[in-house]
Amino acid sequence: MFIQVALNLPVEELFTYRVTGRESHKPEVGKRAIVPFGPSNRLQTGIIVSVSTSPPEGNFEIKEVFDIPDPYPLFTETLFRLAEFVSRRYCSSLGEALFRFLPGAFIVEEKVRVSPLKPQKPLTPKEEELHTLISSFSSPVSVSFLRRKFGGSSLNAYLKRLVEKGAARLNTQLKPGGPPKEKWVRYLKEGKCGPKGRELLNLLKKHGELPLKHLTHFGFSRGVIENLRQKGLIQITEKESLLPPPPPSLSPRGATELTQEQKAVLENLFKYRGIHLLSGVTCSGKMEVYLHAARRAVDSGNSVLILVPELLLTPELQSRIESLFGTNYALYHGGLTPAQRASVWLKALKGEVPLIVGTRIAVALPMKNLGLIVLDEEQDPSYKEQQKPYYHARTVAVKRSELEKVPLLLVSATPSVESYYRAKRGEFLFHFLPSRVTRIPPPKVELVDLKKERKRVGIFSEKLLSALERAVNSGGQALLFINRRGYSHKIICPNCGYTLNCKKCGVPVTYHKEKKCFICHLCGTRYKLIFRCIKCGQRLEFTGYGTERVTQELKLLYPNWKIERFDLDTVKTYKDANRLIKLAVEGKIDVIVGTSIAVKGHNLPNLTFLGILIADQLTGPPDYMGAERAYQAIVQAIGRVGRFKPGYAVVQAFNPDFYPIKYAVTGQFHTFYEEELSYRKLFNYPPYTLGAVIEVEVPETQKSKLKELYAAMKKLPSQEVSKPLPLPNGKTYSIFIKLKSDTLLPKIKQLLSRFKVTYKIDVEPIKIP
Repeated sequence: MFIQVALNLPVEELFTYRVTGRESHKPEVGKRAIVPFGPSNRLQTGIIVSVSTSPPEGNFEIKEVFDIPDPYPLFTETLFRLAEFVSRRYCSSLGEALFRFLPGAFIVEEKVRVSPLKPQKPLTPKEEELHTLISSFSSPVSVSFLRRKFGGSSLNAYLKRLVEKGAARLNTQLKPGGPPKEKWVRYLKEGKCGPKGRELLNLLKKHGELPLKHLTHFGFSRGVIENLRQKGLIQITEKESLLPPPPPSLSPRGATELTQEQKAVLENLFKYRGIHLLSGVTCSGKMEVYLHAARRAVDSGNSVLILVPELLLTPELQSRIESLFGTNYALYHGGLTPAQRASVWLKALKGEVPLIVGTRIAVALPMKNLGLIVLDEEQDPSYKEQQKPYYHARTVAVKRSELEKVPLLLVSATPSVESYYRAKRGEFLFHFLPSRVTRIPPPKVELVDLKKERKRVGIFSEKLLSALERAVNSGGQALLFINRRGYSHKIICPNCGYTLNCKKCGVPVTYHKEKKCFICHLCGTRYKLIFRCIKCGQRLEFTGYGTERVTQELKLLYPNWKIERFDLDTVKTYKDANRLIKLAVEGKIDVIVGTSIAVKGHNLPNLTFLGILIADQLTGPPDYMGAERAYQAIVQAIGRVGRFKPGYAVVQAFNPDFYPIKYAVTGQFHTFYEEELSYRKLFNYPPYTLGAVIEVEVPETQKSKLKELYAAMKKLPSQEVSKPLPLPNGKTYSIFIKLKSDTLLPKIKQLLSRFKVTYKIDVEPIKIP
């Protein structure tokens, strides 16, 4: 018998292996296969793609499978088809797609370490250098570490020579992959034992078996347990440990009665089993609609998958889920350990939990009897994966909905332009909730032109400070929104114009005063703090505002106020977010200064004032999506205020007539989207085409190859290709292409491979470099 497996490698090829019959389990599509790979036969984890009784045609060596560790497949047939779609659309191999979704705890690793020995034959100078490096460590050193220190290209050859000359020994360790396990103690039979042993036997006889950790917690020592095991009265086994969800972050609310508008959406959702887009004004109860839909699906015996953009920052959602489902649900996100993610994967596969709430990586969980998929805040950029394959969870969810024939509900007060366009064309069923569920009117919003402000205090206009003081002095809370963290985002020499940029990325670094360093917000690299220009020696100027500077200046103006920052520097874990939200809900914070994570998914009962400090900055990078980003950010921020008490908002801008700012402030939903679509259509931007960014790395000596590649790409049919633009690092070039469909992507990939250049293809990018 033979199997073909997909490995986590950037190659289209599948690899054939012979099944010996000595494996732990029989081969099946979707199971893991541990196989030797490459000249060194190092063990790798693969996923079985096909099983056959005869090998494929061709004259090549077929190696034997090392093991098949799974009693059941980890991937269903539908997930295989979904992974195939991801690999085609996002230009990756099938193996890369499968292993992007599979939790890392399932990957078996073979680690090789090197120990020094006394050489039996003379060594060359280079071999002596490597031998000295290995000997400098008191314990065996990993090959990966040596590769970094000695150099990767020639290390294997030199290690082989050291082994041949008796100067080194290779030690191989196999790290098993799989879900977390815990030990259980099972009752077997009666027998002679002491009083404590008798007590333990009676307990086990009653329950059959119990976790070992519970027995030690109940006061049974390891000695008592081991004594019974040696007498053959009990048995100790290992079982997969399925972890429970974390406790809720807020007190659960009672059930909420839906309005007639909400009920109409709910009925249509299950009547038309397609793709639905639910929008509406902020505070119109969109969350209640999809949670009631989830409850209905679960009551019908189905499972539900809810995707959210930033799971750690939605205690409100978790609280509502608790009120409807109790603790019978699971969370799945990047903050979990690999073992915890493996545990949730198995819960989904076995149907042991009816509801899973997760971030983008959860889009491919093997849900049993899936009945509904929900994407909350479907426009959020965090649904876009930043590692290969660069998939977009919204697109993958749409495909999964089609494959599994289950309804998909996309939810947002500010949907993506792509989703609005598809709803307009009738591809998605569009629902709009026009009214707030509470009787509190929408907040009054005023727009301030910063160019005309003469009585500004730093970045604070007179109108903003007056409204801020009124809100706090009357017992309310305020939120000041600026989408930049750190202290200053522009460091420049006023004498020679030198700017401080990241050495890796070429983008300006940000000054973080509390951390006493410069940080690149693109790659995270930190740089030592300097105050004088390295070119001319003049003192550097630190300009621009971030949350740190806003907070400091606000504390100088109002020293008696309780002011807290809410950004990625202060909120790094679930506990951090929960602590700040709890303080805000309890009224122990007067002013929150935050970035975008402060204006998503939080219901703060005392929040009565919002100040957007620089609305122009919300466009982000200078590309065609800037207006969409600004509109969405402003509407979402305004939607946080005045949910439980009348609210007020001040939006400051240097260009208040910019159409996304103007329409967001005046609440002109359809007007914005129609105007934005008209601009996109005029310049043939998505959604009228499919956008992709190609980054090509070309050495200085091969610039002619870049021109040839660009000319070849322009000859491909049905597309527009921008000229290659150099990126700040000086060796990579960016090309933006507009495709009529994704059918051309394989040809583009083949073309890039033919030119033998290092490349990256990002389909559906969220920003253009």
